[in-house]
Amino acid sequence: LSPDEQRQLEREYRARRLDAEALRRELRQSGADVESLQQWIARLQELERGRSFDDPEELARLHAAVVEGMKAYEFALRRALESGDDRPLLDARGEVPPGFKALVEEYYKSLARPR
Repeated sequence: LSPDEQRQLEREYRARRLDAEALRRELRQSGADVESLQQWIARLQELERGRSFDDPEELARLHAAVVEGMKAYEFALRRALESGDDRPLLDARGEVPPGFKALVEEYYKSLARPR
């Protein structure tokens, strides 16, 4: 990577880390467990420091691990925040609410159009 590309990546990782730290503060205030989020924040700090920039394979591996880890954390958080209701989002008949019916019809028509 060129020095400019490295600086850009450092800025991007710093922004992601700051976002994750803000999320951690909010979740901690609400009483949520933030231990695994803290682990991914530490990994973001590793990326931000740029030690892996000289080794593209290590950088790609660490980046992929952070992305997948954050996705897994988000999924677990989403499940934890749900009410535990396993009910479907649509009613028993599977009908679309009247206000959305035209939009859904247009969506399916657009899928059916030849490209």
